[in-house]
Amino acid sequence: EFEIRYDGEDIHGLDLVFGDAPAKPVLPEWIANPRNGHRYRVVEEDGWFECHQTAISMDAHLVTIEDAAELAWLVAAFGDEEPFWIGLTDERREGDWEWVTGEPLEFTNWAEAQPQDGHATGADYALMSWLPTPDPRGRWRAVDPTTSDWHRVRKATVEKDATAPVSPPR
Repeated sequence: EFEIRYDGEDIHGLDLVFGDAPAKPVLPEWIANPRNGHRYRVVEEDGWFECHQTAISMDAHLVTIEDAAELAWLVAAFGDEEPFWIGLTDERREGDWEWVTGEPLEFTNWAEAQPQDGHATGADYALMSWLPTPDPRGRWRAVDPTTSDWHRVRKATVEKDATAPVSPPR
């Protein structure tokens, strides 16, 4: 039996719950794509910049998606229930989208009416969308720090090639 007092008064009707806090979900470790040999994992940070820096600290980079097969593998491996940052940006020159690795942009999967270039704030960073409407899941959308999606997206898929050592974030 417990007695709880606040400033000398009994507190009635207070429910106490003892137990462990819900566990933070464990993100998967590196997963190899058998088609290209690259390894992928999810990181969770506050935004695109932080996810990008975490990827670099792991000797990796935000994911670059070469073709529809790689996109399909990513959706199958990591799901499509939430958005993920990808390594696509036009921050250097508005409208010239490029991968953070410098790889050529040969495949795109933009959602309808995307990318939205020419915003005063610059929608310079891409996410892979989870929203099924109006576009199928896995479509890309351009966002900027003033959009609501910017503050919702907390995860990114990071990638490294088959020969790079696997390392945790530093």
